[in-house]
Parts: sequence; C-alpha cells; structure tokens
Amino acid sequence: WLSPSALLTRLLAIEAERGRVRDRDAERWGPRPLDLDLLLYGDLCRVEAGLEIPHPRLHQRAFVLEPLCEVAGEGRHPRSGVALAVLRERVADPVAVRPFTAAGSAWSVGATQALGETGDDC
Repeated sequence: WLSPSALLTRLLAIEAERGRVRDRDAERWGPRPLDLDLLLYGDLCRVEAGLEIPHPRLHQRAFVLEPLCEVAGEGRHPRSGVALAVLRERVADPVAVRPFTAAGSAWSVGATQALGETGDDC
C-alpha cells in the first residue's frame, strides 16, 4: 500500500502525464484535462501541507458523493461519523448530477453544478 502522501504524489503525477498543469495563476475551478482528488484513506483523518484527509469539501459535493456512495455506500465520514448516504441526501441535486447510463455506471455533472460551495466543515 502507498502512504497517503505517496498516493497523492502518484495522483498528481498521473494528472501531469495527462496534460494537467498546476499553475498558481490558473482559474481555481476552471477546465482541466484531469482532476484527481484523494477523498478518503480508510478512516484516517490527517491535515498536513498540501494534503487533507478526508477531502475538506467532500461532504458538500453531490458530484463526489453520488458515485462514492455507489462503491462505499455503507461508509461513514471519518471526521463527522455521518453516513456517506446521509451526506449525499443533504446535497442531492438530481438535475446537476445524474447517472450517465450510455457508458455504464459513470456519473455526469450538469452545467448547473456549483463548484466552490461554501459551508461548515464537518
């Protein structure tokens, strides 16, 4: 197994291999070829330079929680203890996030999905 920091390093390398350029001047939630985030690492809670586990906005994002609940629906948020399914219901937006059935079990994020939500951390 990779440590959390080693896994993040590998994810960033994969992004770079696929053409992602991380630039301080780039638009924060602008288009990019690939965006990989480390959402959870078991039940670990950790904050260090460049890495926060669980992802600090995980609980605010329907486009993350919908597919996450497909693969880990019985899981709980490691910091708050709230079931992932409950978090999903709190932010559910069936117009913005819906199954993309033509390609199997992938998910589609509609144009109405707001990025950069604000709210209390868990």
